[in-house]
Amino acid sequence: MTKRFPGTAKDVIQKRLRCYGYGVPDKARALHSAANTVTLIAEGELRPYKKWGNEYKTNEMRLHELPWPVEALRDLGQTPIVMRVTLSYFIEPSPGRRGWTRRHCYASHGLRFELQRPLETPNALLARVSTSALEAPIGIGDKSEEAQNWVVGPRGRTQGSLHSDWWEGRAADLAQCRNLAVFPVTGWWRQRPHLGRWASTARYSLIVSLETESVEFDLYAAIANRLAVVT
Repeated sequence: MTKRFPGTAKDVIQKRLRCYGYGVPDKARALHSAANTVTLIAEGELRPYKKWGNEYKTNEMRLHELPWPVEALRDLGQTPIVMRVTLSYFIEPSPGRRGWTRRHCYASHGLRFELQRPLETPNALLARVSTSALEAPIGIGDKSEEAQNWVVGPRGRTQGSLHSDWWEGRAADLAQCRNLAVFPVTGWWRQRPHLGRWASTARYSLIVSLETESVEFDLYAAIANRLAVVT
């Protein structure tokens, strides 16, 4: 795959994904955790839209607090670490042929995710994603500084209803990124309110995995203790 599409540029990654996809799902790997590899799974739901006077607007978002062992990640400092985020949900296709004639008409709704930046507060993260009603948050392009740690990039990962991306960087930087927002973008539930689906609830699955080559620190034990996981 990498021989056919060499390089790490975002456009190259997109060509590779269009040709090969994300690969074959591996259930054992998805459910596996080790000292230096942790997988977190969350099931959530939200109501994407609401009626405000005579208008229909975006409604709810969800903020997931990531159970990072902050001090331990800071102590790892320059150690490389990889976080993979996958957001999956089902859409309701638009009834009739109109779903192909206009943008945002085929899918009932769309969901997106955004990670808190190292120097960003949780409130600033919510304010940033709340400015978006149609596409990825304003000002976030594949060439922006915030997108450089992501392999696929915020523009490329929004196709379909399964969004997956990898954050690659230093453990100390990830220690400051402790919240992940899931929020709605426009779909026909909102654009065609006369069909009576604007108050519907959207369910989603969120999978976050964390992996480092370091064997000096038990990442799984630290996160399990924070979550009070029963083993």
